[in-house]
Amino acid sequence: MIIVFILERKMGANLTPQAKYILEQRYLRRDENGDIIETPEQLFERVARAVSNGEPIESDRQIYFQRFYDLMTSLKFLPNSPTLVNAGVEGKGCLSACFVCSPEEDTMESILQTQKDWGMIEKWGGGVGIGLSIIRPKGDRISTTHGKALGPVAIMHMLSTNAKHITQGSFRLGAHMAQLAVSHNDIFEFIHCKDKDDTLENFNISVQITDEFMQALEKGEDWHLVNSKNNEVMQTIPAKQLWQEICGSAWKTGDPGVVFIDRVWETAPNPQLGGIQTSNPCGEEFLENYSNCCLGSIDLSKFVIEGKFDFEDFDRVVYLAIRFLNDVIEVNTFPIPHLREMNLKTRRIGLGVMGFADALIKLGLPYDSEAALGMARLIGKKLKNSAWLESFRLADERGAYSEYKNSSLKYEFKNKPVRNSSVITIAPTGTISRLANCSSGIEPCFDLAYWSNILWTDHDGKSTKFLDVPSSVKDVLERDWGAEKVNEILIAIANNPEKTRAILKAYYGINADIFRTAMEISPEWHVKMQAAWQENVTNSVSKTINLPEDATVNDVSEAFKLAWELKCKAVTVYRDKSKSMQVLNKAEGLSELVKVIDNIKLVVKDRPAVMTGVTEKVKTGHGNAYVTINFEGTDPFELFTTLGKAGGCDSANLEAISRLVSLAFRYGIDTKEVIAQLKGITCCPVWNEGTMIKSTADGIAYAISKNVLKEDEISYNNKIGGSIEKNGHLVCIQCGGELIRKEGCIVCKDCSWTRCE
Repeated sequence: MIIVFILERKMGANLTPQAKYILEQRYLRRDENGDIIETPEQLFERVARAVSNGEPIESDRQIYFQRFYDLMTSLKFLPNSPTLVNAGVEGKGCLSACFVCSPEEDTMESILQTQKDWGMIEKWGGGVGIGLSIIRPKGDRISTTHGKALGPVAIMHMLSTNAKHITQGSFRLGAHMAQLAVSHNDIFEFIHCKDKDDTLENFNISVQITDEFMQALEKGEDWHLVNSKNNEVMQTIPAKQLWQEICGSAWKTGDPGVVFIDRVWETAPNPQLGGIQTSNPCGEEFLENYSNCCLGSIDLSKFVIEGKFDFEDFDRVVYLAIRFLNDVIEVNTFPIPHLREMNLKTRRIGLGVMGFADALIKLGLPYDSEAALGMARLIGKKLKNSAWLESFRLADERGAYSEYKNSSLKYEFKNKPVRNSSVITIAPTGTISRLANCSSGIEPCFDLAYWSNILWTDHDGKSTKFLDVPSSVKDVLERDWGAEKVNEILIAIANNPEKTRAILKAYYGINADIFRTAMEISPEWHVKMQAAWQENVTNSVSKTINLPEDATVNDVSEAFKLAWELKCKAVTVYRDKSKSMQVLNKAEGLSELVKVIDNIKLVVKDRPAVMTGVTEKVKTGHGNAYVTINFEGTDPFELFTTLGKAGGCDSANLEAISRLVSLAFRYGIDTKEVIAQLKGITCCPVWNEGTMIKSTADGIAYAISKNVLKEDEISYNNKIGGSIEKNGHLVCIQCGGELIRKEGCIVCKDCSWTRCE
C-alpha cells in the first residue's frame, strides 16, 4: 500500500490529488459514454470564457477571460459548484445554487404552483427554501370545499416526496429549507417533524423567532399561537414551554435551527418587493420570493505571507471577484422566467470566504481568542467596503440595479447608485474549499490528521490512500520541525486521534492552542465568531455551533440566547453523535434483525425445478459483478453472484453472501431488512452509471433494491447512510466516508459530498 499526503502538489492548477479526484468525479465534462473529455485547466478555461461573455464591451471580454482564468487557477477565488459545472455548456444548467420559492397566497392553486416551480428548480440542480407562515393551520376549515386544511408540515411532505422522484442536475442532490413563524398554531408539529430520522431527511427546518418572543421568554410571560389566516388567537402557552420544545428537539436531532427574523427584516435591501419569508437551505441567504444569488468564495489562507495578511492583494481579488459574480448574472440561465426577472430586479451576489481557520493558524492565532475575533472583524470590514466599492464602480459603468430607486439602500448610501442589492455572504464551501485545499468557510478545522476513506487503484494496480491534513497545519509544522519530522507527527496523530492534544503539547506547549479543533472550541466561542463575521456581512453566515456529546438542552438554549444577544441572523447547533447523525451499530443492527425474525413464522420454501429471474451487471471495485435474482411469482427466492475476475477470496466471499441472502429469501425475511444489512459496507468505492457502489456487498444490495423493490438510482442514493456504523455517524452515499455537520449542512470529511452546496 502506498501512502500519499493529501497536500502533495500537482502541476497545472496547483491541485491536490484529492481535488483532482473530486473534479474527475463531479465537475469535468464527459461524453455520451461517460468518459472524461476535459482537463482541470480546460474546466477553468470554459468557465472563464463563459463568464467573461457577460462583459458588455466586446473588447473587454478577452481581457477579463484571462483575468478570470488566472483568478480561478490561483485558487484564491472559486465560484460555487453550479457555475463550475454548468458555465459554458450551452445553457443546460443554472449557475446559481440556491433559491427561495414560497406560496404567494394560502390557496391550493398557489401551493400547487409552488410545487411545480420547485420541481423545475430541482431538475436543474438547485436547492430551495420555502416560507410557510402564511399557510393556515392544520384542521382549519376550508369554506369552498367544506374540507379541512392540511397545514404547513403536510406541504413539506408533499414537496419532499416530489423531490425524491426528480433528477437534480446530474452532479448532486439538492437540499431544502422550511421556516415557520414562532406564533403559528402548528409550531409544535413543525418543531418535531424531523424527530424521526427517516422523515423529511432532505429538509432543514428553522423557527422564525421575533424580538417580542425573546422578550416574553426573558420576562416569563405567556405567548399566543394564532391562526395565520385571520390572526385569531388559538392557544396561549408559556413562552418558556415553547422555547424548551425548540431547544429539546435541536439537542436531539440538530433541527430546528432558529432565525431571528427582526434582524432579517430590518436589514432587507428591497422591502418594496415584499417581506422576506425564508432563506435558502443553509440559512445564509434571506431572499425575496423567487429570488436567488450568485455565490463565490475567497481563500483567506492564501493571503497570509510570512505571518502577515496581505490586504493589498486581498483588495485586488475582491474587486475582480465582484466583477466575476456580476458577469455571472448576465450569462445565467434559469428553469422558469420568474426567477430570471427577480434576479435582474435585485442583482444579488454573495462573495464569501473560506480558509479562515487556516489563516488563523498561519497567523498564530487560536480560533477561540479575542485576537481571532478582531481579525474576523478586520477582514470582514475590508471585504464589505471593497465589495461595495466595486459595486459602486459597476453602477457607474452599467447603471444601478433596477429596484434601487425604491430600495432602502438608496437612503443608506445617500443616493449613490450601486449595481447590487447585496454583495457579501458567508456560504457553505465544502467542495470548493477542497478544491482550493483550505478549511471550510469560517469553520474551525474538524481534524488535524486522519486517513481519508477514499481509496482507488492507480495505473500500476496499487491501492492508494491519503493522509488528510489541513494545509495550514502541515505548513506550520514543516516550518517549525522540517518535512521528515512532520510526517512522523501527523501519522502519530492520525493513528492515535485521542492523543492529538498531548502530541501537540509535547512540541508546542501552550502555543498548541492554535491547532484547536471544532469539538475543542466551546459553543460560546462558536457563536462569538459567527457574530463577529455577521457584523460586516450583507446577508447571513452559514455556520454550525458544535456541541459535545454530553451537552445539555440548557447548553443549546444558552447558545441560541447568546446568538440573539449578539445580533446573529440565524443559528444552527449540532450536538456530536446526536440522533439525526447516527445509525445502529453492528450489535444493535443484529438485535434488530433478531426482533424481525422473531416476528416471522420461519418456514423454509422448497425450490421448484424451474425458476425465472433477472441478472444485473454491477461495476464494483473488484471487477464487474453479475447478480442473478430468481423469483417465485413476484417474491425473490434465491440469489447467485459471479465476479468477472473469478477465483480467490472475493468469489468465495460472494458465494457465502449469496447463500445467506438466498436463505433469507426462502425464509420470507423482509427484503428491506436484507438490503439494510448489506448496503453501505465499504471497501473500494466506484461509480456504476451514476451510483456509487461502495463494495461488492453494497453492489448486491443495489441489485436487489433495483430489481425487487424497483428503486431507481436516485431513490437508492437518496437514502443517506447505510447499515454500517462508523464512529457513531452516518456514512457518505458517494464514498462511504464519515459525514459531519458544519456550515449548516451535512458534509463528507473525505470526498466533500454535501447536500447543500
